[in-house]
Amino acid sequence: MAMALVALAALLPWPGLAAQPVEQMVSRWRKAPQHVPSTHVPDGPLLGNGQMGITVGFSEWDVLDAKVAFHVGHNAFFAAPTGNWKISSCGYTDLTRAGRKALGGLSVSFPASASTKPAGSAELFPANGSFVWSKGGAGIHAWVHAAEDVLILNLTSSVPGRAKLVLWTYNGCSGPPNPTAARNTTDALPTQAQQIGSTLHVARANGWEYQLQAYEVQWFHLLTAGEAGARLVNFSFTSQCGAVEGPCMTAEVEVSPHATMLTLELQKSSWKKPMPEPRALSDLSELERSHVQIWRHFWAKSFINLPDSQITTFYWHMSQYLLRISSTGYASPGLFGPFVNDDQVGWMGDLTLNYNAEASYYGAASSNHLELFEPYLQTILDYLPSARLMADSQYPGSACAGALYFAGHILPFGVTSSSNGDMGQKQMGLFASVPFILYWRYTRDPNFVQRAFPFFEGLARFWECVLVEEQDGLLHDAQDCAEELCSPDGVNQKDPTVVLSMLPAFFRTAGELAALLGHPESQRRWAAHARRIAAYPTARWRGKDVLRNSAGQGEESGPTGGQFASFPLGTLSLSSSATSLEVVRQSLEHFFDIWPGGKQGNSFCSIFAAANRVAWRPAHLFQLWESYLKNQSDPDCIMYPNGMVLGCGGTGLENVGATAYVNELLLQSHEGFLRIFPGWNSTGSFHLRAEGGFEVMAERDAAEVTSLSIHTLQRCSSSCRLRSPWKVSHVRVNGHMWPVTDGELEFPVAPRTSYELQPDRRFWV
Repeated sequence: MAMALVALAALLPWPGLAAQPVEQMVSRWRKAPQHVPSTHVPDGPLLGNGQMGITVGFSEWDVLDAKVAFHVGHNAFFAAPTGNWKISSCGYTDLTRAGRKALGGLSVSFPASASTKPAGSAELFPANGSFVWSKGGAGIHAWVHAAEDVLILNLTSSVPGRAKLVLWTYNGCSGPPNPTAARNTTDALPTQAQQIGSTLHVARANGWEYQLQAYEVQWFHLLTAGEAGARLVNFSFTSQCGAVEGPCMTAEVEVSPHATMLTLELQKSSWKKPMPEPRALSDLSELERSHVQIWRHFWAKSFINLPDSQITTFYWHMSQYLLRISSTGYASPGLFGPFVNDDQVGWMGDLTLNYNAEASYYGAASSNHLELFEPYLQTILDYLPSARLMADSQYPGSACAGALYFAGHILPFGVTSSSNGDMGQKQMGLFASVPFILYWRYTRDPNFVQRAFPFFEGLARFWECVLVEEQDGLLHDAQDCAEELCSPDGVNQKDPTVVLSMLPAFFRTAGELAALLGHPESQRRWAAHARRIAAYPTARWRGKDVLRNSAGQGEESGPTGGQFASFPLGTLSLSSSATSLEVVRQSLEHFFDIWPGGKQGNSFCSIFAAANRVAWRPAHLFQLWESYLKNQSDPDCIMYPNGMVLGCGGTGLENVGATAYVNELLLQSHEGFLRIFPGWNSTGSFHLRAEGGFEVMAERDAAEVTSLSIHTLQRCSSSCRLRSPWKVSHVRVNGHMWPVTDGELEFPVAPRTSYELQPDRRFWV
């Protein structure tokens, strides 16, 4: 078993997947991580299974004693709420310190005699989610099972001796104790640490017993044990293991050139059952086999390969990896995924609904990873009772009956993470709908219709309640805030472009779901609303029209908008009129003039995709993109070796959503037809998903598209329409000739069928 695990990192390439770049992809650390632990984006190696996350830190290579730390987080671990509003409180009155919390970790220290060389290596293999560290004669191979909450470690040492293990949890939430927390005289969430047989055990609860009236308080247990004959010895307890760490357990384990296997398991139990269940891990060899199979299946769903831009190929695959290890199961990730390793994590580490939480999924559907939407979808649906309470409180009366109104900061299981409500922005629910709309467009899943309709119906009622029909006969958002631009001007910002850009797509989707459920009146009403949304506000800049953030009068309502008008649900595209395209392109020109290189705090995940959709200076745009990813001079706008992009504003996970830009360089389907390689003229290949129920595989060289296959899914359109990637008058589809008219081709399709397209070279035009 030990030998098999050591070989896990060398399973590449896999048979049948030889074309995939991820097989040869390795992330390397030239020096120790500088931001582990961190209150924001960690820069160390990341492992996980979509719920449990591991952030790895290690000492510098020139430090004599080699130490590696595995910080554990979990999407479901956050401070329990208090009261009917379910506001996360951490037991304290200082609500700004609520939200997600650090859970604990395990550190491994090798004897100095095994790690004397002042050099080492640390490598992450995204193909199978494994990490390999070595220094001198000391080594660790680690991986988190792709579906079970267990970290498996193999330790080796050229010099036999004992490694020291420290299993710890954290110590506090910061802030004065809540007097209602009986007998609590510290600022610490409940913790425990003890030896259970031959196992190290620490645990942290997410609240106190009195909070059971509002929430199911749980214990989160971490257990470390030796496997395959490895035995822990010399156990001890320490009440305070560091400045922020709380109680911990220590032990030692023999290490040698033969691998020593350890496991770090996470368990949950109710408040009334403070002890973990007896350990019942699956057979470890079976765990290894299932882990590898899950990753194989994941990577088989899509890929991109751009030989002329290795940095883009790396970013794309690492972003798929990061979303996979952050977003499975039942609890949605927040700003930093499950990689929370400090109690003071920025912005409470929650789901911030005014773009951050949703942006993580901008490229997930076109990357053919619809399964990763599930935690987000369920988290939003779990929040509907709280959203209804908020609507009833702020918009009472029969006119708004049944409406849903969302807070800006939320957590899984219907919990609100802050008491500042909507932060003056009505857009929260609209942004929350974006992944729902993308999921629907790419799946047409009938099971989704019934499940999602209550959300769409309640949100539609909210906007019917607040939109105002003015003299132009159009529906206006009369009182609102443009994104986060309420301050410093403090004035009303009517008709925010971001809101106007999403309302048509939202109402159209709501109408489609209503029609399928037999609500024709709602369908007609909402479809009519979609056609009557007010026009984008404009201003003059350098003698030309540009889009404004809003029609408000304050300084922050000036002409710096544009990105949302085309992405993610915007109404403008290459199919729009020449006049509209000129306006949005000029708006993007203004954006990049104000923010050179696109380095505005919140825009990385959307600005490149928005500009690409309207073909704004394509070659220059791609230069800006690569410069951003390659940057080494600006520590606030940088891509770390783990693939996380620190997006100028301090947040990270949402920036995996910029894969939408990469995908749409290669394949676009948002206009109702396919564009193949619309923004890429060099050598490349891809396997991606399109709206309408299609998987598309294509390859090109520097001159033309050399291969194009389209595979229909179970639920697909009755025909496939695309812009011909060849300048010919006829294209052969599975050997049958089809005409190209005005550059477009359309042919009938059947479910679960593959179609090979080739140009008929007798008919070049």
